[in-house]
Order: sequence, then C-alpha cells, then structure tokens
Amino acid sequence: FERSVAGGWGTADIGGAWTVSGNQLQSLAVENGRGAVTLAAGQSREMSLATEPSLSTQAAVSFRLTSKPSAVGDSHVEVIGRKVANDTYRAKLVVSSNGALRTDVQRIAGAASTIASATVPGLVVEPGVDYRVKFEVQGASPTTYRAKVWPAAATEPTAWLLSGTDTSAPLQARGATGL
Repeated sequence: FERSVAGGWGTADIGGAWTVSGNQLQSLAVENGRGAVTLAAGQSREMSLATEPSLSTQAAVSFRLTSKPSAVGDSHVEVIGRKVANDTYRAKLVVSSNGALRTDVQRIAGAASTIASATVPGLVVEPGVDYRVKFEVQGASPTTYRAKVWPAAATEPTAWLLSGTDTSAPLQARGATGL
C-alpha cells in the first residue's frame, strides 16, 4: 500500500488490481502505507485479488477497530484464504462487546460451515490498537488451513491457534485471496 490511489486500493504488488464487492470504492482508501476500509454499522465489503489464483496462500493482515461493538458479533474481520467462484475458505475474527476475540475458520461451499473455532486466550481487543492475523491455505485434496491472531506490537506466536484439513470438492482448486 505504498502508493497513491484516487479511489479504492489500486493494484497490489502481487496479485493484480483489488476488486470490491458492489464496486463500492468510496469506502476504501490508501493512507499511511495501509489499505483502509470505512464502514457504518451493518455494512460490509469484500475485497479480492483474483488475477493470480493459487493453491497456496498466506495472508498476513493488520486490523484495528475504532470502537468496541455494542453486541456479540457486531464487529468482525474476515480474511479469505481461497475463493473459487462463490465458495471460500476464510478466517473470521469475531469481537464481542467485552473485547474477547473468537477466530473461526469457515468453509463456504453453497452454505457456510464453521470447521474450526477458538477464542484467543488472554486477548482483549481494544479500540485504536493494531492486531495481526495470519491465515494460510495450502494444497488440495486435502487442503490444509492454519490461523493465528496476536497484538501487532507483540512478537508473532510460533504456535497456530487453529489448524486442520478439509476436502470440500468445490474448494480443491486454485483460487483468489482477499478480505
């Protein structure tokens, strides 16, 4: 994100141009070396890099909330490790009103299924603080997934919070990555 862009996120160093659901470019900006998304309550956006589909992706993303959610599930961040047509593997981070952070690995192949889930031990999300998520999706038949989350100011943990394999047929192909 070391670039100037009039609207949207422009073109990534690897992966081509960012696309956004519903072409809602006005909610995206590039500022201070970061891609920013500004959303009102109840809004969502999906951004993806589809020009270089892959069987092996590693997404490392920083995120920050500007306020605590008012109810469980009101704030979430999703990292797409693989998107094939409308089907995805994604890490979904759900912040509760008390700041607890649950990480779900979801498979969306027609319908959404949570295939792994854990609360990040000892982590309380605070507004204005940066956090990191790393989500890997590798291989096919089976596909291996791994996810972890930590405060950006801390050292990355060596252990993965979640890991496993999945063989859902629609997702055993090269796919895009995104948020």
